[in-house]
Amino acid sequence: MEDSIEKKSDHLKEGLLRETEGADTRTQILKEIEAKDFLTFAKKQIEANNLTPEERRSLCGALSEFGVYVDPLSRETEDIALLLKGSCSKVDLTLFRINLKQNIDESRRPINLKIISLLGRTLSAILESIIDGEIQEGNVAAKVLEKKLEPNEDLKIYANNLAKHIALSSSTIYATEVLNLSLATKEVFISKEFPHEVLSLISRGKQLGSKSNALLLLYNLMCTKNLDLERFRGLISTEFNMSNFVPLISSFVYCTVKTYSPEYSWRELNLRVYLRNNLNGLIDFSGKEALLIADSLDQGNIKWIRALVWRKLFEEFMGEIREEALNDFIEELAQIVEYSPHQIVKALRSLTPPHLGEGIIKNALGILAEALSITNSEELSHMVAEVVRNLTFSSSIKDLSGAVSSPQGKENIIKLILKGSTEVVSEVLRLFKLSSSSWWLVLEESPIKELNLNEEIKMKLREKIKDSGENADEILTSLLGDSYS
Repeated sequence: MEDSIEKKSDHLKEGLLRETEGADTRTQILKEIEAKDFLTFAKKQIEANNLTPEERRSLCGALSEFGVYVDPLSRETEDIALLLKGSCSKVDLTLFRINLKQNIDESRRPINLKIISLLGRTLSAILESIIDGEIQEGNVAAKVLEKKLEPNEDLKIYANNLAKHIALSSSTIYATEVLNLSLATKEVFISKEFPHEVLSLISRGKQLGSKSNALLLLYNLMCTKNLDLERFRGLISTEFNMSNFVPLISSFVYCTVKTYSPEYSWRELNLRVYLRNNLNGLIDFSGKEALLIADSLDQGNIKWIRALVWRKLFEEFMGEIREEALNDFIEELAQIVEYSPHQIVKALRSLTPPHLGEGIIKNALGILAEALSITNSEELSHMVAEVVRNLTFSSSIKDLSGAVSSPQGKENIIKLILKGSTEVVSEVLRLFKLSSSSWWLVLEESPIKELNLNEEIKMKLREKIKDSGENADEILTSLLGDSYS
């Protein structure tokens, strides 16, 4: 590089220092030159101490203008700032920073000068990668992050054990905790500026829930003392309308587990206080729920905690989620109903218009049927009946009809009748009848062969419908068509 600079030196002097007529303009040179080459040239000129006042002003001006072209996170950026501070005027240094900001703004990179000053180059680069969703297992940013500290075997064991129960990889959990340790050394968790700046930067990057970046961002933001919860809540609400919100909810599960974990799992106990305050500010666990979470952790029953967190977030944000995203949300609830039927059915009690479209009603009835097939307590049956009643009176006849007329819809109705209490059966039959303006539905011809309804099952259906006070033959003919005789 030294030889290269020597060869270019006269060319650079003509363009940068003397601005000789006919030479390349300063802007042309700065656009094309490598940052290392330019910095080496500038240092040599200053160290030679033979610049005229005009040449020094030109060189300082070129250094300032280079802020438009240099990578803000490069080592050369730091060195240029130091050179300007020691050899040029305050105006030149200020102009360099203004040009750096312009550089960042025009490139729309999710980083800014304040974050760089708080975190330094390496952590800022990692943060930028996280916001852009580029932290993935094995990639450069992840490897840099893991090398920030000495290998922590206890932390790796903790991550491996927890990953078995939460829908997050052990490498994501480990990287998150390493980042947490690294940020703690910068004392940013007590800073007012750090959470404010990160929230601002997220809007310039990709969605918070993409890939593994959800946990890395959410957990470390939740560990800050001065997080603006109202602003953060608005961000979460927006994210729930995105297609990939599952990692986001898994991150809340992780925050909950960490909040109520034993103290020995914490290096910074004050961070636990900040995390608990922020978590309760968003989800608001009751005292009883907090005790149940602690008991579940003692028993290693993290799946129950997952169901609880899904339910609390559903209740908190349901009114702000678009119908399409809400349907996706309910489909995900169906995947975890086995973890705690009570929690998932409780979540469905929050369903209200105008969200109750055909798909949502069908999926909700499927969840209720599955919940009753897992456990059938009096409390659960009462909640199931309440949800069915709410669906009946809060939905349009068109949506109800569409939800129960498909093969899956019919299967849901039959399972609810077979598994439900008298109260549940009454509510299910009311929904079934109100699905049509006539006394019973004229359903599409698609008998439910997959249920293998033998005579014993048909007899049980008949008895349960009859016990509810309805005309069993009429209902079953409407429900099963030609397969009922």
